[in-house]
Amino acid sequence: MLTLIVLAAGLGRRFGADKQIVRVGPQGQTLLDFTLHDAWRAGFGRVVFVLRPDLVQPFAEVFGPRWGRRLELRSVVQDPSDLPSGVAAPARREKPWGTLHATWSARAQASERCAVVNADDLYGGDALAAVARELRAAPVEGDQALQACLPGYPLAGTLSSAGTVNRGACRVRDGWLLGVHEVTEIARDSDGTVRGRRGDDAARSALDADTPVSMNLWGWSGRPWRAMEEALARFVADPSRPPQAEAYLPAFWDAQVRQGRARCRVLPAPAGWVGLTHPGDLDLVRGHVRALCRAGGYGDMPSAPA
Repeated sequence: MLTLIVLAAGLGRRFGADKQIVRVGPQGQTLLDFTLHDAWRAGFGRVVFVLRPDLVQPFAEVFGPRWGRRLELRSVVQDPSDLPSGVAAPARREKPWGTLHATWSARAQASERCAVVNADDLYGGDALAAVARELRAAPVEGDQALQACLPGYPLAGTLSSAGTVNRGACRVRDGWLLGVHEVTEIARDSDGTVRGRRGDDAARSALDADTPVSMNLWGWSGRPWRAMEEALARFVADPSRPPQAEAYLPAFWDAQVRQGRARCRVLPAPAGWVGLTHPGDLDLVRGHVRALCRAGGYGDMPSAPA
């Protein structure tokens, strides 16, 4: 079975609300409804929502009636105290540990062919279908030889006119990932140049607008959980990290690829990604999904109750 892990425990500080369940579709659908439709059409059978405790009931009420007959829906809570054995959380930890920890939180509910997505991004049906095909074709080789994939979206198509964004910039050779690193505070400046910060202390510099970036849609065959646990243990135990630092999923796959523990195919990503980061993104997202619905691709999607 193909499993889709949905990261939905974020606090939405920049957006100012629970963007995971805000209505964007012409019949009251959320952005995640469109992703679930795309996953169902691509052949995913199980969905695991990774949630905050206060979102468990809203998610059951919103998505259970709409998708419970088409998909096997499960939920797990991202608990900051759920850490590798022998690792203690530092004092003053006030938020979850990031996307790597969120993904690891779903380990007991996952299958050996998984993909992970953000609840507040819409990746496109073609992207989910391409990942599903890759997962079906890839061998399952256990803990030691992971086969991964991700759609590489052109950077310029993932910007927000409402504020800066962070992206995982990919280095690719012959369709295979060589590495991925976090670039922050990315925006198009008044002169049209895309600029971002390549490190915490670096000045914002010009970026290639065609750079393929990770939008946190990753797929893999095998069992990455032990490697994720080891990476989390190192991250949490590192005394040099700020108390509120987060462990990011792209950094995990970067390390696995560079250490020769995984191979990751970078799939061509179609145009059409949209996501909710800032309140100003909402009108663009609503316009995008209205156009998708008018084009006829979501005629069999369940509508939201009034």
